[in-house]
Amino acid sequence: VVALYPTAIVAEDLSIYKHNVLQGKGIGWVDATILFSAQEVGLSLATFDQLLRSCAEELGIPCLTDR
Repeated sequence: VVALYPTAIVAEDLSIYKHNVLQGKGIGWVDATILFSAQEVGLSLATFDQLLRSCAEELGIPCLTDR
């Protein structure tokens, strides 16, 4: 997903990260960028990481089930 997104969006990523539900959640910059990209492009997220899944759900990003 990130490869589809232009690098010029990095400043916007930081703004979303700082002013969104992601702040203080314990996810890293790469995870935040994946979430932002999925949200902007309208993709579902597939992950086994419960913290990442929780943040995605708070942002309204659909998550694929583990099974």
